Amino acid sequence: SPTMAGGLLALDRNFFWEIGSYDDGMDVWGGENLEMSFRVWQCGGTLETIPCSRVGHIFRSFHPYTFPGGKDTHGINTVRVAEVWMDEYKKHFYTHRPDLLVWQCGGTLETIPCSRVGHIFRSFHPYTFPGGKDTHGINTVRVAEVWMDEYKKHFYTHRPDLLGVDYGDIGRRVEFRKKKKCKSFKWFLQNVYPQMFIPDENVQAFGKVQSLLCLDTLQRANKEVQYILGVYACHKSDMPSQVR
Repeated sequence: SPTMAGGLLALDRNFFWEIGSYDDGMDVWGGENLEMSFRVWQCGGTLETIPCSRVGHIFRSFHPYTFPGGKDTHGINTVRVAEVWMDEYKKHFYTHRPDLLVWQCGGTLETIPCSRVGHIFRSFHPYTFPGGKDTHGINTVRVAEVWMDEYKKHFYTHRPDLLGVDYGDIGRRVEFRKKKKCKSFKWFLQNVYPQMFIPDENVQAFGKVQSLLCLDTLQRANKEVQYILGVYACHKSDMPSQVR
């Protein structure tokens, strides 16, 4: 795994200290999982999901710790990660968190005493969906139409039911994007999420296999040889070499 969740890990104690333990300049919580993930991979280790491991995280109804001086400790911690480990790619971090540049230019980010900002999850929706519309679908169409450029075709490939849906006026959002000279979605894919698979003209086929059969390599696992996938009857149990 490229990264891990900070609250769910297990590792050898000696190795933990060998690779630098935690960054003692970080406060409380936030960013330590990314810092350790980058450090493990970049310093010769690996992050693996181990079958049958027993590692979990229990969420509490309160924070068992405090945030010194009301600071944005999560933000400050992730800045430390970017500055130490991300080299020239840290510019992409600051593209998404330009507010954190304040710290490097002499300013501060503070939690104002007596402010009231929070999120309470309820067991029901406290709002209604106007006219029974698929508001989630319509909202995502607006995202695709404003931000995804020519790649929106892939969105509609997965949600063909939303083609032609009335998504309202997006003129102001498009104008905002132009005014801010925002980068293209192609730039986003190449620089922020380069590992994302994007179907293109060279793909032979795309869609769901509906034959109730499985794509299978027949358990041929020689990584030095390229095998052509075949369609065969599915095994009674899921095997690593078959895809439903």
